[in-house]
Amino acid sequence: MKINVSALILLLITVLMFIQSSGIYLYMKSHHEQTLLTQSQKELNHELTRLQGTLEYLFRAGDMAQLEEEISILGAGQNIVRAFVTDENEKIITSTKKIHNGTQLSDQLTDKQMKTFSFSQAKTILNIQSWLNKTNNHFNGLAPIVLGASAGSIKPDRIGFLIIEYYPAGIISITQQHLLETALPLIALSAILVFCLGIILYFLLFRRISNFKKIACQVSDGNYDARINSSGLDDLGRLAKTFDQTVSNIQLKNKQLAEQYHESLLREENLTITLNSIGDAVITTDTEGRVVRMNTIAEQLTGWKETDAMHQALEDVFNIINSKTRKPALNPVEKVIKFKKIVGLANHTALISKDGCEYQIADSAAPIVDTEGILIGIILVFHDVTLQYALQEEISKSQQFLQSIIDNSPSIISVRDLDGNFLLSNKAHADLLGITAKEVTSTSIRKLFGQEVADHYTNSDQAAINQDNLPEYEETFVKEGKTQTLLVSKFRLIRNGNIYGVGTIATNISIQKEQAEQLKRSQKMDALGKLTGGIAHDYNNMIGIVLGYSELLAPHLDNNPKLKSYLNNITLAGKRGAELTKQLLTFTKSKSANLRSAQINTLILNSADMLKKTFTHKITLKLELAPEAWDSFINPGEFGDALVNLSINALHAMPEGGILTIQTTNQTLSVDEAELLNMQAGDYIKVSVKDTGTGIDKETQSKIFDPFFTTKGDLGSGLGLSQVYGFIKSINGTIELNSILSEGSEFHLYFPRHISQKEQISNSEKKPNAHNISRDDKSETILIVDDEPALASLAKEIMESRGYRVYLTDSGKEALSIVSDKEIDLLITDVVMPEINGYELADKITKIKPKTKVLLVSGYTDNKTIKSSTNYPQLQKPYRSAALLKAVEELLKPTNL
Repeated sequence: MKINVSALILLLITVLMFIQSSGIYLYMKSHHEQTLLTQSQKELNHELTRLQGTLEYLFRAGDMAQLEEEISILGAGQNIVRAFVTDENEKIITSTKKIHNGTQLSDQLTDKQMKTFSFSQAKTILNIQSWLNKTNNHFNGLAPIVLGASAGSIKPDRIGFLIIEYYPAGIISITQQHLLETALPLIALSAILVFCLGIILYFLLFRRISNFKKIACQVSDGNYDARINSSGLDDLGRLAKTFDQTVSNIQLKNKQLAEQYHESLLREENLTITLNSIGDAVITTDTEGRVVRMNTIAEQLTGWKETDAMHQALEDVFNIINSKTRKPALNPVEKVIKFKKIVGLANHTALISKDGCEYQIADSAAPIVDTEGILIGIILVFHDVTLQYALQEEISKSQQFLQSIIDNSPSIISVRDLDGNFLLSNKAHADLLGITAKEVTSTSIRKLFGQEVADHYTNSDQAAINQDNLPEYEETFVKEGKTQTLLVSKFRLIRNGNIYGVGTIATNISIQKEQAEQLKRSQKMDALGKLTGGIAHDYNNMIGIVLGYSELLAPHLDNNPKLKSYLNNITLAGKRGAELTKQLLTFTKSKSANLRSAQINTLILNSADMLKKTFTHKITLKLELAPEAWDSFINPGEFGDALVNLSINALHAMPEGGILTIQTTNQTLSVDEAELLNMQAGDYIKVSVKDTGTGIDKETQSKIFDPFFTTKGDLGSGLGLSQVYGFIKSINGTIELNSILSEGSEFHLYFPRHISQKEQISNSEKKPNAHNISRDDKSETILIVDDEPALASLAKEIMESRGYRVYLTDSGKEALSIVSDKEIDLLITDVVMPEINGYELADKITKIKPKTKVLLVSGYTDNKTIKSSTNYPQLQKPYRSAALLKAVEELLKPTNL
């Protein structure tokens, strides 16, 4: 709509006139209102003062009729709207409206009006109060009235109130008339002056403003060549020049904008071509995450056309999930907006397109900022890696499969590069180092072991690099104070013809080495046992002959003391020889005799007093016994001998004094723990004998259980520890030695646990004296078989001296012939014999004559080579006559037939 300048000027003049007139009128009105307020309040106060005096007089006179008439006159006037006279409790006494006396004033006035009156203040200070109620231009007045006073007192005892609502109608009328008479002439004069001024301005500026308007219209229509070309020096001329300059600037800017717009179109076209030529999908958004651009690849992957996706929320167009958990993935644009830096997707991000297709993608999102660094948008670049992801998953599975294989391999496997950094480590290797596989692959051999050890391993790696086939070799590794032996094989790793690392496969052969040492020791002990056993067998026979005939000869020398003393010395020497033979045979036995269930702690306590008496005051014996140590099935006497042997050795190892500790513990050995000790897994009582002596070196430790090996010179026989070794092995236990020079030694003996409902306790009877054995004639027939003629003859003589019928032979075959022709009640046979051993002979004879009893006698029995399906009673050589006769009588008792 076009605006007429002339009309606009006239409108402006009119507005100015109206504003001026209004200002004059408002000023005059304000002045007259103030005059009205002052006059009205003065008249109200005068009326209140007059009524206060009149009413107080009427109350003193008690003229209530005159009082009511006075109030009625007030109501008839044109200024008093209404009036009330109340007592001190605000109850109406009389009023202009003839309201019933006693009515509460609050029932006639509103709460707001009641709050206007300050009754308590008026009662206190006895002053008249008046004010204008601006709501209705009425004046309110309050005057305290003395309703009565005590006789002779000037102080009132009752106070009432006069309330007047006053409207100054006459004063208002006079004031308004004066306002009109004063204001209207001024307003008229002012309007005439303004109008004349407007007409002058209109005629003075009309031509120039009209031309200004014409040119402005041309410019607004797009004609930027139009100019005012004013030469005036006044403000309007300067305005015209400014206008012309502005139009010129606009014309120049338009030209520049047109050129920039053309360039932007070219850039937009080039950008579109560029984005569509990129192999990756590209989406840009504004700062609120709404799509503003997509290239062709992005359209293909998301399934959205750019026109459809425009201004859509990115999460609607770019729908991504975690391909592993199938849960929605966090949109990367949110991170860019929050942190204002480049972010990427997780490794398992899948894009679900609009048509439901699923693509595995990799992407990154980056902020778009202007020249001042203010964020103006986000760019998202992503591409389809479905095929690569599938291949990577296969590679990952293969790597996990390979890692699982090498982690479950008992071999220790690792790979290092040429600088000694670990590239691969399996679980066995990490466990050996005491750290995790991840920690291994993040360190180097130098950081783990130091420069010296690293140089050693580097040299061995270099040897593997220089040789095609590096032979296996052994390395030692100390872990938790124990030396581990590894069998190591190394090989070089080649990629693209270049060596990039060295692989190591090692096997921990510590257990095998230990077992090999134990097997070697066991084989050596077995060989020594067979040699010693063979010698002891023949020696036992000779000792048996000496002791046997000495016993037979003894009764005949009772009357010749000198010869009797010679015979006693011979018998004593024979007994010492028999004891020595017993020691020799201890470590050759595969099974101990006289076994029973025994409480280990009790046996140790029984030996403790004897050991304390044996030690000097410099040796302290400490017992650390498990409160509930298990029982074991052993020979108590052999256990005591073993404990004494170990304690005596400890005593010799502490010449300057020290502490000997005997400790018992219950231990359950796992398969791996038992395998290390070359034992069966299960429950064992572990007895440890520890000293604080000089210790034993490694070379001596390897020989310490060998028979006849001693470090005591002529003071030792070398049979003590070999006897302990034979004893513990005979009950399927084991002995272990740990010793450090200058720190002491520890012998650990493992006894198999024995559990039984009833202990089998053998109560040995008192051995009968050979001289007191009854010589009653016997009716039983005994066959004695022994390849030692002298010992066989001795046995025959002892049996015949007791009345038994005896057959004698040194051959198993001849014994079978005798049995086939004769009735034999008892077979006494040596175990070790040529052609047919004692077990075989006993088996054959009992098959022929099942009722025939058998007694085996032997000084040496190798149970590993001699076996029988039946357990026969056995008597150890050399035997005494009483022992032989007792065994025979036990077998031939009628209850045993």
